[in-house]
Amino acid sequence: MNLEDQLKEALRREEPPEGFAERVIRQAGPARAQFREKPRKPRFRWWTWPAVATVAATMAMSVAVEYRRAQEAEAGRQAILAIQIVAEELNMAQNEVLNK
Repeated sequence: MNLEDQLKEALRREEPPEGFAERVIRQAGPARAQFREKPRKPRFRWWTWPAVATVAATMAMSVAVEYRRAQEAEAGRQAILAIQIVAEELNMAQNEVLNK
């Protein structure tokens, strides 16, 4: 007998014995009542929403501070570029005055 035949034999459908469903229902009754007696726990504790609000506010502040820092860095780069351009213009003007 090969493996496939053994599996078919082991997994073939069999009719349950007489009264099987009634016995299962009878045994499940007390177990179901046991689970229903327990109070359902709340999904979130009392501190969950304040914690979420605190985390959200902290993240918003972090983003705002980082955005402001990036703006300041860009302003610094633009100021340095402007100073370099003015320095080149002054050097060119000085060279023109000295060469005449």
